[in-house]
Amino acid sequence: MIKKVLFLVFLGLTISSVQAFDKNQVDLDKEFWGTWTLYNPQTKCTEVFNFKKPGAFIYQVNKKQLVGDFAVVRSNSSGLDLLMMNVKTDNKLEGCVGDQQDYSNVNIQLALKWTSPKRAEVCTDAEAKQCSGLFLMKSK
Repeated sequence: MIKKVLFLVFLGLTISSVQAFDKNQVDLDKEFWGTWTLYNPQTKCTEVFNFKKPGAFIYQVNKKQLVGDFAVVRSNSSGLDLLMMNVKTDNKLEGCVGDQQDYSNVNIQLALKWTSPKRAEVCTDAEAKQCSGLFLMKSK
């Protein structure tokens, strides 16, 4: 019984510390550059984002590669930061689930719910009501 109580206390402290993370601890100008990955257990695919200065990105999954421009906009309110990607070119090859959809000239916006300076949950709304349970994680 004591083990269960200690486990629940530990779990509660861990969960509250994740929820209480202040996104301002993430210095976007210094820490966002580099390689980030997103693993989707449903499709068993790892998506790789390489963010380069001054604002270019390369996205790769399976045979698909997207190239374009990006920006991360810091929300001044309690809302989430916004990752905006403007896809310029798509090689039109097979993506994660076999799709060959052309994303050329498509704008993609994802809200980032930071859990640490190197980890953010991907959401489709700035209020974090529609989060995916998928995490963008910095690898390099």
